[in-house]
Amino acid sequence: MNRKRIVEVVALLIVLAAIGWGIYLAKYAEPKPVAYEVAGPIEKVEGSTIFMNAVFKAEDGTALNGEHIPVRVLVTATTNIVKTEMQLPSDEELAASGGYYQPAKLPQVNVAGTLADIASGRVDGVFVKAATNIYGRTQFEAAEVRYIDAR
Repeated sequence: MNRKRIVEVVALLIVLAAIGWGIYLAKYAEPKPVAYEVAGPIEKVEGSTIFMNAVFKAEDGTALNGEHIPVRVLVTATTNIVKTEMQLPSDEELAASGGYYQPAKLPQVNVAGTLADIASGRVDGVFVKAATNIYGRTQFEAAEVRYIDAR
């Protein structure tokens, strides 16, 4: 065999190995989980970065990780910040219901929120959405940040 033929055979073997590896990965590799949202308590806010302990959420809302993971959320000029104002029941309404209420049934209004409001310490946790898959990442840019203000 001449040198040119050996190079062609080696190149063909490399291509076939790459194709075989791709087929193997497509058939047997575990797919990476997909999460576009995290939720969790805020540790602190520094500048335009929210430090939080997050649970990655699947599109159906289920948690993808069992424990909170520290993440840094970058809030930019294009990040939509939404405050959900929730009106708590009055003392009379609580007395009539035995002290119980269902948060999902309380009156809610979404208004524009601010990073300063989140940093004030009155907000315990946030829900953050991103434009790309953020599963397992410890830093990402937020497309939307939501928080609840119960009064």
